[in-house]
Amino acid sequence: MDALMTDQWLSPFIFGDQDEDEALSAAFDQAGYQSSCLIKNLGSTFLYMVLLMICLMIILPVSKLFKQKLIVKLSGYLESQFIWNGSFRFIF
Repeated sequence: MDALMTDQWLSPFIFGDQDEDEALSAAFDQAGYQSSCLIKNLGSTFLYMVLLMICLMIILPVSKLFKQKLIVKLSGYLESQFIWNGSFRFIF
C-alpha cells in the first residue's frame, strides 16, 4: 500500500512510459515487487528519503553560515527534528 500513490505520478515522471520492466522472479512478483527497479519498488519511501536528505542539506549549511540568534535557534530546532526525530524514526 503506497500512501502517496507514487506509482501513478512519480514513476512516469522519472522513467517516462517504460512498460518493459518485470519482476526478477515469480516469488518477487507475488511479494509485491513487480519491478526490478529500486525506485519503483520503494514508492513513497524513496520520496521521503529524498526530501529528508534535501532538508538536511539545506539546514546544516545554513546553520553554519548565518550566526543570527533567530536563525541559530531555528536551525537547532530543525536539526533536532530532522536528524533525531525524522531520520531515526525512519530507520528504526
